[in-house]
Amino acid sequence: MSALETRLRDELRGLATVTRERSEDGRVEGVHVEPRNPRSIDFSWFDHGDHHVSIGGWGNRWELDDDAESAVLAADLARSVVEGRVWQVCARGRSLLVVTLPDGTQWHDTTYTAGAGLRPILGWRRTGAKTSYEAYADVVD
Repeated sequence: MSALETRLRDELRGLATVTRERSEDGRVEGVHVEPRNPRSIDFSWFDHGDHHVSIGGWGNRWELDDDAESAVLAADLARSVVEGRVWQVCARGRSLLVVTLPDGTQWHDTTYTAGAGLRPILGWRRTGAKTSYEAYADVVD
């Protein structure tokens, strides 16, 4: 994880803050990347013995295997966030996040919260609040 942290710090210098995170029991390490651009979205990458990539504050995430193919996918997800290829639809208690990878394929994750997220809302993906996130490099001073 320290090699990833160093690489992210070097590549995102001036564009984002990279912090190391650790679980309370100290067994799980990860990094959290907070963009300087307020119109970009943050992400975290944790090593639980496999790769967990979470994007934004709604709990959208992917839990990937611990193999070379999954490591490449996790890196592609992170690169896509940094390059601004992410959009999201939110409605009461739910979030759809779509990440377009460098090869053009899209990865989706839908997250529901307890309570309001369990109640059906017909057409929420069509009528919810839509956000297209900017690249980290699109910083406006």
